[in-house]
Formats: sequence, C-alpha cells, structure tokens
Amino acid sequence: MGSATGAPASVPKKPGMAGIVIGIVLAVLSVPLGILIIVLGTANALKPFDSPTVFAADGSINQVSIISGRTMAIWINMPTGGHDCSVADPSGNDVSLRELSVLQDVGTWFEFAQFTPTGRGIYTVTCLTTSGGTQINYTIEPAFTNPFIWFVSGVVAGFVAFAVGLFLIIWFAVRRGKWTNTYGYEPAPVYAQPMPPIQQAPYPGTPYPPQQPSPAGATSTPRRW
Repeated sequence: MGSATGAPASVPKKPGMAGIVIGIVLAVLSVPLGILIIVLGTANALKPFDSPTVFAADGSINQVSIISGRTMAIWINMPTGGHDCSVADPSGNDVSLRELSVLQDVGTWFEFAQFTPTGRGIYTVTCLTTSGGTQINYTIEPAFTNPFIWFVSGVVAGFVAFAVGLFLIIWFAVRRGKWTNTYGYEPAPVYAQPMPPIQQAPYPGTPYPPQQPSPAGATSTPRRW
C-alpha cells in the first residue's frame, strides 16, 4: 500500500473571547459611567467656593496665579452697584473681559465677567466698585458651567459606551458563529495525490505440473508390494 504525500488543509484560528468580554464590560459600565459624569460635573459647577482668595474691590492691584487654560471669571459678593475691572496677562498686556448681562450666582458669589487666559503665569487684576459705601469683594475662579451640559455629556457618554459594547458583542459573536459553522468539526485530511488501487492477491491454489509421455516401447510394470 502506498504512503500519503499530501498535507492536511490548515484551519484558521478561532476568534477569541476578548472582544466579547470587553463589550460586556462597556455595556455594563455604561450606566454608572454616565451617572458619574453627571454627578461630578454638576457638583463641580454648583459647589460653593470653599476657600477662595478674596480681594477688596477698592482699586488696588492684585496678583492671581493661573495654571489652567479654562475660562476664568471675576466673581463678586454683591450684584448691585457699578463695577470697573481690568485684567493683564503675565506680559502686561490687557486681557479682554466679557461682562455678563445676567449675573450667575453660586452660593454667595455672583459671576460678573469672564476672560480667557493666554497662558500660565501671574495675572494682574484690578477692580473698583461702588455700592453706597458698602465694601465689595471679588475673587478669580473658573467660569460657571451650566449643569445641563454635564447632564447631556453623561447621557451621551453612557449611550456611546453601551453602543460600542453592544457592537463588540455582536461582531465577535457572529465571527465565532461563522467559524463554528465552517470549522466546528475535525476536517478530513486532504491529500495532494490519490491513493493507489489495492491489488488482488493471487489465487492460493497451485496447478499440478503436466504429465510427461512414456518412452516408445516402454511398458509399465506393476509394482509389487
């Protein structure tokens, strides 16, 4: 019997479970993630100032260290009266102030004007306010962010996480299903050359040799026993 010379056909590796596991984690964490963003963002926007650096709005020059690129605001402790403030960057250049038509309040502070820092460094701020002889103070803190923005951000982040997780689960589950339908059994070996035919064994019987003729004139003598 001849030997096989071909090699079995290769089977691609079955897709793993990592994508499905990641999808499940994203889908499960989508709701807590959205809630966390809403809670932290809203708390950051609405929390009162714990220990702000307070300056008297008497026209004196004050210095404020700003290290972030966030929009900053001048907050005053009294919404009434006239306010005249100016801000200069670390290079001494005037920074444009955007006065608000509606003063947003957080705790006992009211957002009066906003400005965008040009970079990190020490900023010079001067405010002079008048309100019937009442002392008015101000502080420099990040600008107010509407809590509704954080609510929308949390909902969108949760939805995106859930959608991505569901997509991963379906995508990898379909790939694994296709692999199982195609290669879910042990494939039969495929050979490059056909097997040679099996030859029949010869008949086991052996014919008798042919009888030789007797010489001319010879007679057979019976054998005596």
